[in-house]
Amino acid sequence: MTPIEAHEILREASPIDIGKFYGAKAQLTLGVGLFYEGVLSPLYDENEKLFVTVRRPVYVLTHECDVDHKNIRPFNDYVSFCPVIPLPVFLKRYQDKWPDEDKLKSFLANVARRTVGRLVYVPPAEGLLEFGGLVYLNNIDSTHVSAFQGLEPCAALSAYGLRELDMSLRHSLLREKADSVSFTPENSN
Repeated sequence: MTPIEAHEILREASPIDIGKFYGAKAQLTLGVGLFYEGVLSPLYDENEKLFVTVRRPVYVLTHECDVDHKNIRPFNDYVSFCPVIPLPVFLKRYQDKWPDEDKLKSFLANVARRTVGRLVYVPPAEGLLEFGGLVYLNNIDSTHVSAFQGLEPCAALSAYGLRELDMSLRHSLLREKADSVSFTPENSN
C-alpha cells in the first residue's frame, strides 16, 4: 500500500472536517495545540532494550502557561507531548507485519473512525506530514523546554481541531477499565 492509498482510506473514513482542523500558528507560544518537527525525544529500541534519542514530529500536550519562561515557578521546565508518526513511517514499520492488505485497510479505517483509542489520525497540513500522520496517545513523553529552542511550530490546531484531538485524548486516557477493579481493600484496618 502506498502512502497516497493509505491517506485516502483515512480521509474517507474520518468523521472530521479536514478543512477546519488547522488554524493560524503565527504569534502562538509553545503549548497545547501545536505541532513541531525535529524535537529531540526518546524512542525505545527493541533490539538494544534501551532508549535512544531521535528527532521527530510531536504534538504538544502541555499548556502554554505551564512552560512560559516569564512564569517563574517550580515545575515549568518540561513539556509533555505525543509523537506524531508520519503515514509513510507507519506503513514502512507495520506493512510487513500485516501481509493481508485488507487487515491494514481495516485498521486504518478504524483509526480514522476513532475506534482505535490509542491513535488519532491528523490530516496533512502545509509544512507538516505530506500524507497526514498518527498521533500516538499511548506514548506520552516529555523533554526539557530547551529542546524547543530555535524551533517554530509547523502547524497549529484550530479551536475545532483542538476540541477533536482533546476528545480523543480524554477517551483514550479516561475511559473505564476493561478489567474489574476492587473498590474495597482486602485489609481495611
